[in-house]
Amino acid sequence: MEGKLTCPYCEMEQYGHEPDEMSAYCCLEQCEHCGEEFWYSVSVRRTYSTEKGE
Repeated sequence: MEGKLTCPYCEMEQYGHEPDEMSAYCCLEQCEHCGEEFWYSVSVRRTYSTEKGE
């Protein structure tokens, strides 16, 4: 599910999960609903825009 971390065992969204600050290949998480541990990867993308100051 794009943009949401879900458990691969019970398929419930992880509501207490803080957004990741950087991309990572392997992160370990424990499901807040069923208690199972699972690995996930995350890709974080930032976009910057600028404006001239007055």
